Amino acid sequence: MVSVVLFLAGLFEVGWAVGLKYSEGFTRLWPSLATLVSLAVSMGLLGLSLRALPLGTAYAVWTGIGAVGTALVGIVLFREPVTMARIACLTADRHRDRRTENPCTLTASLVLRLPRV
Repeated sequence: MVSVVLFLAGLFEVGWAVGLKYSEGFTRLWPSLATLVSLAVSMGLLGLSLRALPLGTAYAVWTGIGAVGTALVGIVLFREPVTMARIACLTADRHRDRRTENPCTLTASLVLRLPRV
């Protein structure tokens, strides 16, 4: 259950990051309010997940979901360029030597109980 809460917190982080774009520097009322609500929900859910998870683990997973999700939304929704540098940054864990485990990959697999490849 805690992994679902943390995953939802990450999705709401994507929501408030995208909301910042739509609010145009908090000059548009409704997008600004939606951004603030999404921010509050994201932080609240992160706080709930911290009851069962260590701070570093929860924060690493939360920011990871937010960063990758926001980048993907930017590419799809705002037609931001898909450059080799962007793809390399988003997929950096996949290209690492598996003998040296990346802490974020290990954290995500433990928290979300995903199979490690």
